[in-house]
Amino acid sequence: MLVISVWIAAIKSQFEAVDDILTYPSLLSIGASLIVLFTSAVGIIGAVKDNTVLLRSVYTVLDDQMEMALKNYLNDVNLQSAVDSIQQRFECCGLNAPQSWEINDNFTCSNAGSAQSCDLPDSCCMRMKQDCGRKVRVNLPQNSKRYKDILQAKGFYTNGCRKLFLLWLEYNLEVLGATSLAFSIVHCDQT
Repeated sequence: MLVISVWIAAIKSQFEAVDDILTYPSLLSIGASLIVLFTSAVGIIGAVKDNTVLLRSVYTVLDDQMEMALKNYLNDVNLQSAVDSIQQRFECCGLNAPQSWEINDNFTCSNAGSAQSCDLPDSCCMRMKQDCGRKVRVNLPQNSKRYKDILQAKGFYTNGCRKLFLLWLEYNLEVLGATSLAFSIVHCDQT
C-alpha cells in the first residue's frame, strides 16, 4: 500500500494537467501506512528486546484506538461490526467492563434524550439477538460488585475487552511477528 501510494504521488507530478485531488488519497494512504509501519516496528522491537517502554507506547496507541472505537460505535458501520466481532469473539463487553460504554454519548445513562440511553450493544449479550441490550443498565448501581453480578445474571458479558485482547495479543505475538516479517521479506523481494 505504501509503495503504491508513493508511486501514484510520484507519477502525478509528471502530469501537470491532473488535478491535485488525485494525490490526496495517496497522501492519506502514505500517512496511514507509515503510522502502521512505525507502530508495528515499535511493538516488534519492544517484544524482541523485552523493552517495557516500547511495549507501553504500543499499548497506549492500542488503548486510544479501542477507546475511539467505543466513542464512535454508532457513527461507522464497519467500526461497529469490528467492535461487535471482538466482543463476541472474546466474550467481553466494553473496555474494562460494561460501564465503559458510558464514554459513548448515545449509550450513557445521563443522556435521556438518546434512543440508546442505558443500552449495551447486542454483542455484549451472551446469546446475541436483536435488542437484547435494550435499556439493560437502567437503575443499576454503577460502582459496585452487584453491577457485574446483576448483568451476568441477565446474560451479559461482564469482563472488559482490553485485558482479554491484550492477553490474546501477547499469546499470539510470536505468530504476528513472524507473519509481519514474512510479509516484509516478500514485499522487499517484489520491489
